[in-house]
Amino acid sequence: MITWMKDGSEVLTSFVGQTQISFLKPIQTSEQGIYEIYYENERSQNRGGLYRLIIRECPAGKWGPTECYGICDKCYNGGVCDDKSGLCICPNNFKGPNCLEICRNDGGNRFGLNCEFQCSYKDDAITRCQGYLFCLPDPYGCSCDVGAHGLACNTLCTVGTYGPGCSQPCHCGSSCNIYSGICTGGCQTGWSGDNCQIPDECEDAYFGSQCTDKCHCLNDEPCDKQTGECPEQKCAVGYKVRSGQVNCQECEGGTFGRGCLQQCHCSSEACETERGLCNGQCLDGWIEPYCQRISRLVPVRVNPYQPSSFTCYVEGIPPPDSSSVDLSRRTGNTDDKTGITKRSSTVSGSERAVVFDVNSVFPQEYGGYQCFLYVENISYPSTLITNATYVLPVIEQAPVIVSTTSATVGLRWNAWSGEDDIGDPPLVGYDVFVEEDGEVATDQRVDQLTTSAIVNNLTPDTGYMFRVAAVRKGTGGTGPLSPGNSSITLCRKPSASPTGLLVAAINPKELEATWEHLPSESADCRSGVTHYTIYYAATGSTSSNTIFVSHDTRSYLIRGLETYLDYTIQMTASNKDDESDRSSETVRKTLEEVAPAPINVANLQSTASSFTVTWSTPLPSNINGNINKYIIRYKRADPTGDGDYKMEEVPTGEFEGEHTVMDLPSEINYTVQVRTVNGAGSSNWSEPVYAKTTLSGTRIPVGAVIGGVIVPLVIIAILIFAVVMFRRIKQRRLKDEPAASLPNAERETSPKYENPVFDDSQQDPNIYEDPNADDHTYQDLNTDTPNYQNRIDPNTYQDLKKPTSNITYRDVTEI
Repeated sequence: MITWMKDGSEVLTSFVGQTQISFLKPIQTSEQGIYEIYYENERSQNRGGLYRLIIRECPAGKWGPTECYGICDKCYNGGVCDDKSGLCICPNNFKGPNCLEICRNDGGNRFGLNCEFQCSYKDDAITRCQGYLFCLPDPYGCSCDVGAHGLACNTLCTVGTYGPGCSQPCHCGSSCNIYSGICTGGCQTGWSGDNCQIPDECEDAYFGSQCTDKCHCLNDEPCDKQTGECPEQKCAVGYKVRSGQVNCQECEGGTFGRGCLQQCHCSSEACETERGLCNGQCLDGWIEPYCQRISRLVPVRVNPYQPSSFTCYVEGIPPPDSSSVDLSRRTGNTDDKTGITKRSSTVSGSERAVVFDVNSVFPQEYGGYQCFLYVENISYPSTLITNATYVLPVIEQAPVIVSTTSATVGLRWNAWSGEDDIGDPPLVGYDVFVEEDGEVATDQRVDQLTTSAIVNNLTPDTGYMFRVAAVRKGTGGTGPLSPGNSSITLCRKPSASPTGLLVAAINPKELEATWEHLPSESADCRSGVTHYTIYYAATGSTSSNTIFVSHDTRSYLIRGLETYLDYTIQMTASNKDDESDRSSETVRKTLEEVAPAPINVANLQSTASSFTVTWSTPLPSNINGNINKYIIRYKRADPTGDGDYKMEEVPTGEFEGEHTVMDLPSEINYTVQVRTVNGAGSSNWSEPVYAKTTLSGTRIPVGAVIGGVIVPLVIIAILIFAVVMFRRIKQRRLKDEPAASLPNAERETSPKYENPVFDDSQQDPNIYEDPNADDHTYQDLNTDTPNYQNRIDPNTYQDLKKPTSNITYRDVTEI
């Protein structure tokens, strides 16, 4: 079913099922706002429509609410008159008091009061502002850039239209520029101007060559286009035809109104000619700056200590607001407003009458009463006046309690009747008495025709007794108290939230919350806490879940959560009437679980002695925890293999991996699998893939191999024989020569021979340390921190350096 909503909250039930809505004339400013149409229960799917309704406070062509005497400036090229100032609000690419000045003849990319802004400063393309919606001050609203229209503001104007949102018609002999409206073949008959928008016949209320001068005729009658003379020379309010002139001109000499016959309360320079509004320079006896005054204060005279009313008359153009008028009882130099209530305010012409109720008028010997007019926080008093007072009316039934809050109680009672009830008329009002613990705590005066009242400023969770007394004109006019009716005000919301909230991850997909009981005094209710409420949601979620827990419970296990995800937990405490504020947020992560197996495993490339395998992690990649490393296992796929897997670890937390298994024999098929390891353990092995080392390079002939082996062996044998013979000759010489040094003299040896496990023969001549290795390469040890949570972009950490590993270089002759 079609539903209408206003301003995002008010459902317009009277228009349910209708495809359009209408408004009664004259439309009210309260009707403006954002209207939304959608199908019932489908609003969240964003399948409806929105429309913003802007309502001017003045009719078209007029400004200056509420009277709207002013005539707007004539606005061209899609400009709109501001109903508060009468000035034109110009659209993009146009400026000036009447929006006649074209900022750029051949295109857009200009906006602002004086076209001082551009959508692009890098280049000045004519379409740079297309695709944007420009919202100017109300009542202009929003429109596309000049030369474009449509939902996306990027559809060029059709032939015959131009300007903002293509809303302006061209008046050309042939075609016009869609941005400026300038015609290529001259203007149509009846039009003139730079872009043929000025009519030969001006609209009513305007005259002159560009139709921008204002007529100011009575009832907005049209005037002569050349002279501006009004029919019978009758002018609008605030204007008249001066001697020797033919057109209407503004009032002078401190006058205003129709025919300039009324006198301002200020000098002519400060007086507004239509309504007589003043801006300082007031005449004697009038209060600056708005030229206001208190005319008189008129009381209704009654007997001492009886209720009465005072009417304070204030004057000005416009009349002073009722909020600036007050009444007080003056004793000596002290002002007292006790028992005085402002009742009503009415306006007649330039005079406002403000009525005050006084519940007990003191006699003259105790002072008098003054009305005060407040102008810019300064009080101006009236002349001081004084005042002067039959069987008491009886209320026989207790008042009925109709509403109760934590600080108020609403009452209703039967009206006192001069025919059926005890007491003499006339009745002037009622008194409401509030008792606490058997004593009167307060009483409240109510106007005579009102039989209900709201008692305010009561204490929450407190018992009260309520009684009513009728009041009549005469000495001691308050009658006896009625029977009472009791009520207990509601409890306030708890003043504190639960404290000591601790959340622990005990089992996968579960969090245990514990807390401390709220102290009874913090419940702000004699019955104490009734229950606790747990609010929890995944961090960043816009909605939360709710759990209600008994008041005598201190812990709760939250189940059914997602794996390895941060949750925000809050709690409240409730009494029988209200709920506390939420506690501060506590964030905890659920436990890790074993990760899913890697996917997209593939053999990237193979050589004669190696193969390279790649893989990726299912997304979201950290659904079960942070990745610590990967394990590669492989074995020969042919029947001649030993059947055992060989393992290699890849210490990385990246979401996509690549690893090369080296030192393999050539032309061998291998089956390869990968598994992921996180804080919860190892995943299942991936689906196996096959990799095969390639055929080795050019084979060396067997003879050359034998020769290459035997010749070095013969050379080594000769060297060994030479060393042995040299040592024997040296020993013989030592026996024949005396000792030249101590037998235990220290010798400096090479570190190579100091290490007992060093074996030069075991060094692989094809393995070298990387001379360009970075000594500062490091591994990020914080692999279990929230930095890896919810990472969707696998390239986020590609710039981090990986742990240094030994680099195996093959013989350079193979390159």
